[in-house]
Amino acid sequence: MAKSPAGDVIPKCHVKLVKRVEVKPSKGNRMDWPGYVGWEGEMASQEEVDLLRNKHSIPFESVGDKTWVYEDLIVKKVRNFDTIKKKQDTKEVSPKKKRRRIVRNK
Repeated sequence: MAKSPAGDVIPKCHVKLVKRVEVKPSKGNRMDWPGYVGWEGEMASQEEVDLLRNKHSIPFESVGDKTWVYEDLIVKKVRNFDTIKKKQDTKEVSPKKKRRRIVRNK
């Protein structure tokens, strides 16, 4: 799960981290360039891709789209993403719970 460098307005999303990239600090002519550590990643949830594309105009198409995540923007490691998806899918209300119970006073 990673957050956006643009701020808290854009929701946190699930990203599959593929490859770690570490760039050392280097000396330039006029300034010294700081080093950074980040990950090449892929989007993991189609629901989140659709939300980012429709609400925030971020041009993701589908699951597996490449993205870049700085290491300090990683919020937490989700260990069982498949079980989280199953829990979200089963949160729908059953037909019995949709029925209304009418109590009549006599």
